[in-house]
Amino acid sequence: MTPPMRLPSPLPPSWRVDLHCHTDRSDGRHSAEDLLRAAVLGGIDVLAITDHDLPPAWPAGPVEIEGRPIWLLHAVELTGVWEGVEQHLLVYFPGEMPEHFRAFCQTRAQVRAARYDEAIRRLGLDGLPPADAAALAGERALTSFHLAQAMVQAGHVKTRAEAFTRLGKLMPIQDLPFAEGIRLGREAGGVAVWAHPELARAMAWTGKLAKVGLQGIEGLRPGLGKSVRNTLRTLSRKHGVFLAGGSDWHGWHPMRLGDFTLDAQQAAPFVAALGRG
Repeated sequence: MTPPMRLPSPLPPSWRVDLHCHTDRSDGRHSAEDLLRAAVLGGIDVLAITDHDLPPAWPAGPVEIEGRPIWLLHAVELTGVWEGVEQHLLVYFPGEMPEHFRAFCQTRAQVRAARYDEAIRRLGLDGLPPADAAALAGERALTSFHLAQAMVQAGHVKTRAEAFTRLGKLMPIQDLPFAEGIRLGREAGGVAVWAHPELARAMAWTGKLAKVGLQGIEGLRPGLGKSVRNTLRTLSRKHGVFLAGGSDWHGWHPMRLGDFTLDAQQAAPFVAALGRG
């Protein structure tokens, strides 16, 4: 059997990296093909598509788009619960995502479909479409974004922001323990990174999560001030985890894919962890 292709380690110094983005299979605006095209045009060399609770649709490794190569990492953004609060976990793989973990992600997407339908029932509003066949099959991930958009389209609210306010706590909480997501991701050969932690929670929980297997925290992302980044960097050193990062690009805002990236040096701790997988 041919061994899986691995990301070069260390990365070439000129390479640019984005470890967090979404397609229209979850709450992104664009298809995976269009996203990859945008990434190439944005000068990105390594990209991780991290759709919510979904296995990847494209093969892992180098692909050529618009005559230029880009390295696609298999990854997923899992939603779990830690101390009663929903949190997101990015799990990355050095090669193809293992089949048993793909199946696990598919069941999590199906849980999302059931959660979406339950939220519609709790809202009691007319004209909101139920989960579609792809979502029920675990091939598409429905989020609160989709429900908010449906509320706008049905005329119940004027904006998605108003819809989110109205949803409040009506969206059922996820049932996956965050520590279980970390364990399953690590056992499948993945690298586990806490996605966009709020600073106060990062300060309270990073040490606890490191003890259950967390390897990194997403401390390099758009909009973070220097003091927040420095605090997250200090936390990472204190608790033996690395800083990772990405744009969390969805395509709904003016920022272009490639406007925010990691350089090879910033990505080096993540690449080293991935190489040990």
